[in-house]
Amino acid sequence: MFRASVDLLYEKLEAGEKAGDPFDMLVALELAKALYKRAKGGELGQAQTSLGNCHQIIGQFRPGRKHLDLAAELFAAAAKAVARTKQPENWAFSQHNLGGIQELIGLRHRDGAMLKKAIKAYSAVLEVFNAQGSPLEWANSTAARANVRAALGRMTAEAALIETALADLDAVLELLKQDEHPAEWASARATRALARRHLAEVTGDATPLATAIAEFEQADAVLAGLDARAERARLQHNLGLTALALPGGRGA
Repeated sequence: MFRASVDLLYEKLEAGEKAGDPFDMLVALELAKALYKRAKGGELGQAQTSLGNCHQIIGQFRPGRKHLDLAAELFAAAAKAVARTKQPENWAFSQHNLGGIQELIGLRHRDGAMLKKAIKAYSAVLEVFNAQGSPLEWANSTAARANVRAALGRMTAEAALIETALADLDAVLELLKQDEHPAEWASARATRALARRHLAEVTGDATPLATAIAEFEQADAVLAGLDARAERARLQHNLGLTALALPGGRGA
């Protein structure tokens, strides 16, 4: 019964997110609240994560921080409930979820303290997953941490943070193969392009911008062959901003 309810919950949540339909998302939220109230023992962590996911998705469609902060609290509780020594992989995934919501809040609301928490959470994931044993998990968490570092570096005008992010993304793209993991490869490429733009903004040196534009275009060419409309929309937005930042404004 619990498993079937969780499956229905995510079916409604995914349908609502894809269509931008608040009704399906709110149905998923009510299901998640009911499961959370009734969850016992090993079901509690799943219930916390499911309810957190609902608040996170709804929070992306609504102004303010209410739903996002509730999601962060639930993900933090779920992470504490998992014993790292007994369930290292589950613990790592819970840390990745926590880092994701902290990253979202930090970026959306320019909250540097939350971005620092996200860096800590992603770093915790990398204590479990390494490039040799779990290459895809390592690459995803390393790229996510790099994105946060670059954003924080831009916010605080710390070029060194952005340069660290670029070095991490270089390592990710050395590992990922475009033909094996096209979506992840394109995401990492676009993330590196964005970090280059941040570096140009902080240092006042426009040299990285041309390379950033080329990388955005390479990533977009791959995403064009995938079902990734939202990702392409974000990429096109960042590509446009980068073109406008060129001396003389290529996009001006």
